[in-house]
Amino acid sequence: LECLEDLWDREPGQCFAEWTFDPATQQRTHVMLNSCSAGMFGMHKEEMLARLATHEAPLAHIPLDWFCLLLNQTFYLAVAQPALRFPSHPGGRIQTQRLYIRMWRRWPPGPCMARVEDVKMFNASGVVTRSRYIATFIEPEEYDDACRRCPEACPMYYMGDL
Repeated sequence: LECLEDLWDREPGQCFAEWTFDPATQQRTHVMLNSCSAGMFGMHKEEMLARLATHEAPLAHIPLDWFCLLLNQTFYLAVAQPALRFPSHPGGRIQTQRLYIRMWRRWPPGPCMARVEDVKMFNASGVVTRSRYIATFIEPEEYDDACRRCPEACPMYYMGDL
């Protein structure tokens, strides 16, 4: 059986990252990512994992965008309908969210737009046990279309970015 990491590395245009947490301490117990995720920062996967382990990894956003994304996730958890946020999951629940965001990549250098699928898994007590992000680079036209169709999925747009 093939490892999930190996499968992720076959997708050159998508960035995958997953964090697993100890439910009792909320400490990270495992991190997986693919080469595309590390390459976005101009690093090899091993170097990126080492930087994540020492809490020295760079952010993929400018600080204001990062703050807006944190606010967005906080508001989303506060106002989303429970039936939409937490489909049934054995022993716990799953929360999914699709966002269209601006990111900064170091390789190739410059700003880019991305569609991000954010999946959080909770245990039966409501504690996050796993968090997974899947980012796909998109063209500005797809971002503009998303702003028209579902502005709530475009935090930079509804927080004033045009």
